[in-house]
Amino acid sequence: MKKTLAILLVLMLLVSALTGCGNNKKPAANSTNNSATNPTENTAPSREIAKTEKIAAAEKFAGGSGTEADPFQISEAGHLVLLHEMLKKEEAETKFDDTYVKGHYILTADISLNDTSNFANWSTTAPKYGWEPIGTGVISNTFAGVLDGNGHKISGMFIDADSGNKQAYYGLFTEMGGTVKNLDVEKSYICVSGGVVAVGTIAGSTNYSNKSVIENCQVSSEIKLYNDCQAGGIVGTASSSKVSNCSYAGAITQLDSAFSHIGGVSGYGGAIADCTVAATVTGNGHTGGIVGFGNNVVNCVNKGAVSGDTAGGISGRVYAAGTNLEIKNTQETIENCTNEGRVTGVSLAGGIVGWMGNDESDISMSVIACENKGEILCDKGVAGIIGKLSVERTGVMTVKNCINHKAVSGKGFVGGIIGQLLGGILHQEGIVNISGCKNLGRISSEDQYSAGIVAYLLIMSDEVDMQLTLENCLNEGAIQSTSFAGGIIGFSNVGFNAEVSAKNMKISDATKVTLKNCSNSGGITAITSNSMAGGIVGILGLGYIPTEIDNCENSGDVAIDFTLTDQQIAELQDLDWPEFYQIGGGIVGRIGDGLKLTTGEGIETSAANVNTADGKIVISGCKSTGEISAPDYSTILNKWEKPLYVNYLGGVVGQCSATDGYAFSVENCTYSGAERGLGDAKYPDFGTKN
Repeated sequence: MKKTLAILLVLMLLVSALTGCGNNKKPAANSTNNSATNPTENTAPSREIAKTEKIAAAEKFAGGSGTEADPFQISEAGHLVLLHEMLKKEEAETKFDDTYVKGHYILTADISLNDTSNFANWSTTAPKYGWEPIGTGVISNTFAGVLDGNGHKISGMFIDADSGNKQAYYGLFTEMGGTVKNLDVEKSYICVSGGVVAVGTIAGSTNYSNKSVIENCQVSSEIKLYNDCQAGGIVGTASSSKVSNCSYAGAITQLDSAFSHIGGVSGYGGAIADCTVAATVTGNGHTGGIVGFGNNVVNCVNKGAVSGDTAGGISGRVYAAGTNLEIKNTQETIENCTNEGRVTGVSLAGGIVGWMGNDESDISMSVIACENKGEILCDKGVAGIIGKLSVERTGVMTVKNCINHKAVSGKGFVGGIIGQLLGGILHQEGIVNISGCKNLGRISSEDQYSAGIVAYLLIMSDEVDMQLTLENCLNEGAIQSTSFAGGIIGFSNVGFNAEVSAKNMKISDATKVTLKNCSNSGGITAITSNSMAGGIVGILGLGYIPTEIDNCENSGDVAIDFTLTDQQIAELQDLDWPEFYQIGGGIVGRIGDGLKLTTGEGIETSAANVNTADGKIVISGCKSTGEISAPDYSTILNKWEKPLYVNYLGGVVGQCSATDGYAFSVENCTYSGAERGLGDAKYPDFGTKN
């Protein structure tokens, strides 16, 4: 028995040496904290830490007095340790003049903290010296000075640490409130665990009370993480700091299942500009090529692979919540950014943003002039630009002049620009403007809901005060879905919770949905029976919401494309199924179903109410030249008594439902590629055939 236990123990130690970091054992995942604020304490299992030596502090700097004109000179590793020691010394004194805390420093030579010849194996074989971040143990004297790298580099930083159950910050600096500039950091390795931690190669965190600056820094490192964390290639928690003209290469990897914020530049927050990332960024929470959880990103490029629960090529999550300590910026923008890397999400994925939304009134958010050129992968809620856009509070949300160049595929809610556009359970307020956006890639869903611009639109709140405009948007990519496919919008509907029916929703007079000057040239295909597809909108079921489709054009073919085998046809004879329906329209596949779409009261359900002037849905000045088609099995199936097969194919609208006092209006529309403007022959036709 003792011999068996001994063998098992040896095997366990061998596995930990091969899979841990720095001869470390992997802790069990024990947290799913989803906090977007400062790190808080959390209990974490300890692990074996690599044994290393400390670098001795130099007796004095190489020169200088610490002023801007005469900075302290740093030319060796001991001088960096001396800076750390002087911060602790000043804090210990009852009286000090901030000579070191707010001092100016400059590198005069490249600095090696370790021999890096075996860097590739540091995860299992630690180097000689471990790095204690500058500021460790300092509480009030956070570095607030200026460190000028002067074009030199620091190499060989090695950190392998476990904070126990405490919060901690790890990097060249722990926490800083000053400026680091013109510095290269290369071949650095960080592996941390313990309580909630913030990790970055330059700094673990930046001080909220100081506007820190990190600029003109080039960083390459390998970062491995356990437990809850906020981690970035440059800085873990950027707070109100600015990061500009920086680059990051290497890899950031979450090694357990804890929920974290991880980004190529910043894990959480910061104003980030003119940065480039070429790294593999892997997490379990909000993960972004540039920032894990944050906004205010301008002129940045991601070239690396990104994966996480909610993943974005630029930002994993853009969000403003009332739970934030203080919201200082009322305009939050991601602008002129490009993603070229593969983005893989578990729940949501977007080429630019995984999930964008707000729970704080009067916060404006925008994604402007951004492009996706990378592959985007996720089961559901996946798009070239934004995986999911939530609209819950007042303010303006803008998605403008964005382009998706690549194919996007998933199992549902797949969009060229936006996968899902949803409201909250209680509120759906504000203004949403989507304009000048283009999808050039093929969009395909293995299940329902796909479109060139917005795959799925749901207005679902008890109280709705929202204006949604899609203007000057273009789709050129082929669109495919099992059902509900559209060139601009795949599916739109009014939803409601169990206690409030649609007719009791509080909808303001200002609420309106507008599609204007949008065009589609891509082929639209639904690949199963009982499908709905439209050149502009697959299904328009917004019901009580005034909706206008104006001056939109479709030149793409709209097809319901599937095959019934002889065996399937034989089996249909015994099914209690009222009909197969295939619905395709040059502009809209289907309008409504059992929803009151008229301003008139007491209007009877009849053919006369179709295309009447008082309808809340108005389609005007639209043109469709695409072919509208579906396979015709009616001669085979309809020989039985059951009405098994019906095609509704219209040059403007495929089919509508005239229940509950139905009315809508079609004005000045032209079409070709179908026999009728309205495919449902039970009602009067409309539109002009070319």
